Amino acid sequence: MKTAEKSDLELRKSASVSQASAVQTRESAGNLRDSAEDLQESAAESHEKRADSVEEPADSAKQTADSDGKTADSVPNGADRRQHQAQVHAAKLERLRQRYRLRRKLLAANEEFAQFQARLARKLAQAKLAHWKAQQVAKIAR
Repeated sequence: MKTAEKSDLELRKSASVSQASAVQTRESAGNLRDSAEDLQESAAESHEKRADSVEEPADSAKQTADSDGKTADSVPNGADRRQHQAQVHAAKLERLRQRYRLRRKLLAANEEFAQFQARLARKLAQAKLAHWKAQQVAKIAR
């Protein structure tokens, strides 16, 4: 009788552990979904910002050239031309810096996501093992 009670108690404990780990796994999956959605939203926002920042300077340069009665190709020689080239170069450098920052953020997010997936896989494996053990205990108890 006592061994049957012990095995029943062990079975209940392992079943509760299995249920708890299943709940944790579901919660982790939900968190994973939320993180993925946040990452997609962030990527979409940064893409929109980047597209806007590319369009805005082009529009403002065109408006300035139109208001002066000049075209973009007819920038005067001398100091004005050097200043214009310096501004173009500075804008290119800033776009490169922004792209580099975004790439670093994306790589960090990918690394964090990979670590999260590894943790989730370990938890899932533990839950499967606990469930299998609970099944074995249940078979023995019968």
